[in-house]
Amino acid sequence: MPSWITIYLQNEITAIDLTVAQEGVSPADWHTLGEDFDIEDDDVSEFMDKLRWDQEAMEIGIPGERPIQIHIWNAVDRIAEEISELADMPAPVAGHMTHVKSIVALEFGIPQARTMVEVVAFELAYWLAETQRGVIHSYTGDWYDHDEHRWQPFS
Repeated sequence: MPSWITIYLQNEITAIDLTVAQEGVSPADWHTLGEDFDIEDDDVSEFMDKLRWDQEAMEIGIPGERPIQIHIWNAVDRIAEEISELADMPAPVAGHMTHVKSIVALEFGIPQARTMVEVVAFELAYWLAETQRGVIHSYTGDWYDHDEHRWQPFS
């Protein structure tokens, strides 16, 4: 069963250039972010050294492990369906949803939660939220953006 981090974008996108995305998240302090999940510096370095961004497959991961799979949905009916399945959105999020033009869903395995896979997925989500006017829905049900709610979810 997968975990999902879903980004609801007000800009319409049809593809993600993973080279540009990789450059966009490159300023992240991976070691400090890894500390939040008690991941040792050597393990962070090893993970980041092995990390591969596969444009053709639209996946990010390390060889031999389940990758982060990237899905992009633009069809109006699919967007409406995805939004209709959401419950208990904070008011600012509900207002944002009326202008969503694209949804990007990052899929990874439940056992990969609280690992560097989740760290990378969230950094990609924050980059998308910032560059494409989005809000983020985590697999825990929390909502984030790239600004004042980057570390503390909407309440």
